[in-house]
Amino acid sequence: MQLNNQIIGNLQSYRIIFFLKFLTISVFLGRAWQHIFLDIPLRELLWREEWMSQPVKTVLGMEWEDFISSMVIDEWIVRLTVFAGIFYLLCALASFFLNENRKWLSRIIIVGSISLVLLSLLYWLEKFQSIGQFIEYSLQIGTPIFLIWAILWNTKHLMLAMKIAISLTFIGHGLYALGFYPVPAHFVQMTIDGFGMDETRAVSFLHIIGIIDLIVAILIFIPVKWISQTALLYCIIWGSMTAFARIVGNFDMNIPMESCYQWLHEVIYRLPHGGVPLIVFLYYKNN
Repeated sequence: MQLNNQIIGNLQSYRIIFFLKFLTISVFLGRAWQHIFLDIPLRELLWREEWMSQPVKTVLGMEWEDFISSMVIDEWIVRLTVFAGIFYLLCALASFFLNENRKWLSRIIIVGSISLVLLSLLYWLEKFQSIGQFIEYSLQIGTPIFLIWAILWNTKHLMLAMKIAISLTFIGHGLYALGFYPVPAHFVQMTIDGFGMDETRAVSFLHIIGIIDLIVAILIFIPVKWISQTALLYCIIWGSMTAFARIVGNFDMNIPMESCYQWLHEVIYRLPHGGVPLIVFLYYKNN
């Protein structure tokens, strides 16, 4: 019996690592595509006059107007963004090959996760420094760390860490959907396109979803199996739907390749929003 339990435990650990590798690679590949071919809100920081005018003058010896209008500076911003995208590709490779015999690869992945934190801060600046915007990225930031944790560290509290990241992500999403912050126009449009609602019903629907998001963010910690499992099942379904809504809501049959070019990466790096709750759900289902 003890041997059978050990075999089951090893198999479960293998499955967790497999799923985490897939999700981690997805995050890094999605962000790599964005950085290399599209854009990130780096100028939101570099063109913030109250923060950057003095460093620009001190370090570069440039007046602020010359700095923000310089084509050379703009070209370097583009190059830096592409370089970060190439680094994310390296992080994806490191995630694929990481194992107990290649522990050094974890350093690359940790730097990649820190880079995701910095990217989240850029979006935080872009979205008027709202805490909900920042914590919504918790699963994307945390998934690479969870992979390292599952392979190299003591996994005793791994599921709790995953639950915390799930909770933070859904709280952030829920605050926007509920209207605590202004409901993003693309939230409303995706709801209209996805469910065939008019704008008024779409906003009401999002408010309800926002309430549910905040509730399940608490329920996943309740030590009653059917309650926490039901909450996790909601996270799996809604987390996956909000990820795939990026391509479904913006897909144009007349320009399919352009639609994929512009939006598919947003699906890919959001896969942990449904994938990590799935890992936790399956773990507790079998325990």
